[in-house]
Amino acid sequence: MARGISIHIGVNAVDPAHYGSSFPLYGCEADAAAWMRLAGSLGYLSRALLTGSARSHYVFEALDQAARDLHSGDILLLTYSGHGSQVKDEAGNEHDGLNETWCLFDRMVTDDELSAKFAQFKTGVRLVLVSDSCHSGTVARSPLDMTGSPRFIPAATAQSIVDGHRMSYAVPRDIYKNPGLMDVSGIAFMACKDNQVAQEISGMGAWSRSLLTDAGKGLTYRQLYEVAQANVARPQEPILDIFGAGDISEQTAFAI
Repeated sequence: MARGISIHIGVNAVDPAHYGSSFPLYGCEADAAAWMRLAGSLGYLSRALLTGSARSHYVFEALDQAARDLHSGDILLLTYSGHGSQVKDEAGNEHDGLNETWCLFDRMVTDDELSAKFAQFKTGVRLVLVSDSCHSGTVARSPLDMTGSPRFIPAATAQSIVDGHRMSYAVPRDIYKNPGLMDVSGIAFMACKDNQVAQEISGMGAWSRSLLTDAGKGLTYRQLYEVAQANVARPQEPILDIFGAGDISEQTAFAI
């Protein structure tokens, strides 16, 4: 019988000692709680990491444990709500020279670091990622053209944080693995394109709220994406990303 594990990260504020400001948000913990309720109703073994507990080592420990516990046919649901940004690619493996980041409480975590963790999972494990954050540092698009709060830290600010805390970001280059070589069958619901910002409105992320409205209704992942993205106000444009060894987009969304 297949097994489901879920990890739900919600970061309403970051450590000002590291970032220079707490950059407060208001709906990220609510997102995590809502995703955890859905996962619990579907039979997942769930864990939440909220704000001060959403530290890089706790997130990595949770992913490492899931990689040990899950086997072919099992599923990991990983949700993140918080700020996102971009910093210079130090490993030299990004075509645009930039790494997207999640802004965890203690420090930013790059997409390269997450890819290395995902590569630890066994062949046939399904990995479903929901990222309700901005993955861009672009500030040309004003957040004022939508009602709500943007979930991004400008790239220039993010880079100055990295430059000021080099030891926190000294990740060995040899940990990286080409995401195309991952053995998982992965699908990711991303809140917006790289040059846009993700919004939180009425106490939740706009993307999380839209997905959760129709999650658990028997739709496939692709059907859920099509319905949910149509209900998100522009200019925020969510994207669906299929990665790894297999395509699970036609499977029932979040079903164990």
